Amino acid sequence: IQGDGQTGKPNQNLPLGIYAVLEDSFGNVLPNTPVTWAVTSGSATIRGSSNQTDKTGTTWAYLTLGPIPGPVQLTVSAGPANAPVVSNFTANVVVTPGGLKLVSGDNQTADVGAAFGAPLVVQALDDSNQPVQGVNVAFDVTSGGAALSSPSAVTDAQGNASVTATAPAAAGDSVVTATYGGFSASFTLKAVFPGPANVAFLNGASFVGAGPSPGAISPGEIVTITGDHLAPGVDGVLTPPAGPLPTTLGGVQVLFGGIAAPLYAVVNQNGQEQINALVPFELGSATTTSVTIINSSSSGTILNVPVQPLSPGFFSAYYNNQSYAVMVRASDGKYIGPTNMAKPGDTVIAFVNGLGQGSPVIGSTLAGEGQVVNGALTITVNGVSVGDVSAVYQAQAYGIYLVTFRVPDNLQPGLYPLTLSEVGPDSNTYAAASSFIMVGE
Repeated sequence: IQGDGQTGKPNQNLPLGIYAVLEDSFGNVLPNTPVTWAVTSGSATIRGSSNQTDKTGTTWAYLTLGPIPGPVQLTVSAGPANAPVVSNFTANVVVTPGGLKLVSGDNQTADVGAAFGAPLVVQALDDSNQPVQGVNVAFDVTSGGAALSSPSAVTDAQGNASVTATAPAAAGDSVVTATYGGFSASFTLKAVFPGPANVAFLNGASFVGAGPSPGAISPGEIVTITGDHLAPGVDGVLTPPAGPLPTTLGGVQVLFGGIAAPLYAVVNQNGQEQINALVPFELGSATTTSVTIINSSSSGTILNVPVQPLSPGFFSAYYNNQSYAVMVRASDGKYIGPTNMAKPGDTVIAFVNGLGQGSPVIGSTLAGEGQVVNGALTITVNGVSVGDVSAVYQAQAYGIYLVTFRVPDNLQPGLYPLTLSEVGPDSNTYAAASSFIMVGE
């Protein structure tokens, strides 16, 4: 007889009590009869009710609306459980949207094809700036190629709704827009190619690593860096034009301890990637350093890379699957090889990497000026030390040393083991990987 069809805001007490009169089939009121009130659907609670009719056959209940918008049904019943008399009343929880607030998940970055690390969370608010529970929030990719776990989500008790996102296969930005009640909030997500991984440092002449992975480096060493995702923006072999070596090549930079390294080549070919760089002389006496590789779409840093004073290595060539040291005969400048072998007594010049500082001081970005190598060198041929050994930093070149020595007089024609070692500023001796020298008649 009263209170049906009321509306109110979430968690509001409805102002009017809900009253019903219990009658028999002839229209006579039924006093003092047990009744049961119950919320059978929607979001509401009964805050007070009578459990039987009064002398006029009247029963009542008072309703508090819940937090979730939508219709509410309230039922009063009387009579036996198997055949009760039931009357239904309705109410409605009404919310006026007041805003949509971005909570978390904005400005994330993920590798292409990978899931973003955090969900995209928004909060729905009413016109009193209170969280709204149980409303639907739509999520849509309005720019880019990101994928969403669902096109919509229902707000929880804090008014929050969330979805997760996955980066597309192509690098770039995506925008995800959430909407509710005429309000919107947007997320910007960035997909990038994976940063450098599985990085190893090899001597750029011998292609041998020094020590355990990822390998030690030395100031002034030409180093070959191998790994994954080093140069995604490069296709093939990229080398700089003649002249001073650049510190950026094909969008790639390598920083050793924050110092940009001169670059010889950047390669991305047949699934193999590498960077050839000159480790800056300016690392000096450091024992460890960080190496940061930056490319067109990502970057990565390898921490605590070992640094040793020297990393000698012969530049090598191959003939019939046999390596031999690259060298020239001092008298005519011709390369030593299968058709022009060294002869006993010849003075030859080997091309070597990683011999460290010289005098005057060598700078990373300046071409060589024939500086004399500081360390004492030893050359052996077939296990025997040779005399007249000297080493200089090659003029008009970067990272290349010229080691001059005399081929022993008593050698018969053949292929002989060749070794090189140098005493470093720490008084330790550093040896190159063995190579070979071709000796003829």
